[in-house]
Amino acid sequence: MKLILHIGTHKTATTSIQHFCSINKKLLREHGIHYPKNDDSAYVANFLASRLVNNKEQIVADFIRRAHQDAEEHGCDSVLISAESFYAMTAFFLALYDRPLGDETYFECEARLIGTLKSYCDIFDDVEIYCYFRPQDDYAASLYNQCVKNVYGIAYNYEMFLEKVKPAFDYMGHINLWKDAFPEAVIRVRNFNDIKKE
Repeated sequence: MKLILHIGTHKTATTSIQHFCSINKKLLREHGIHYPKNDDSAYVANFLASRLVNNKEQIVADFIRRAHQDAEEHGCDSVLISAESFYAMTAFFLALYDRPLGDETYFECEARLIGTLKSYCDIFDDVEIYCYFRPQDDYAASLYNQCVKNVYGIAYNYEMFLEKVKPAFDYMGHINLWKDAFPEAVIRVRNFNDIKKE
């Protein structure tokens, strides 16, 4: 059984991809891919990242195990989980809200969260991880716009926002954490701007 993890990033048409997968679950199953449903959202699994950060790991473990079982029952050989909030969990669930990291540095915290996720993915034989990036300046402006419009309590100016989530723009640093946690996985990184041209 293969696990396909789509980890973002935010603002790279992730919602469109997730809507497509959700409304085409039956067609995906016909091609051997199970796109699991969840009680938190009709189409997206971002709640998994939130649960990891908030010490509710058992919910994540149960979801992944159930997705594996459901895929087997449907005769699928792959599970697809799309959750852009897996990228830079520490930035967007902790640093953005000034929540303390304890004795950990930013990247130590992020590595621990990814490592915890990895431990629940060990029931799969193979893992593929997909991540899309925009140029950092474009990504930052789009994120800030979304946060101001949609996230309760965000009223920082742009400079403050950038400082709070600064590590999120270290793309290589984050991808290396995923490579370290999933050493056997195939990790594919694409430039979102190139994809838009195709």
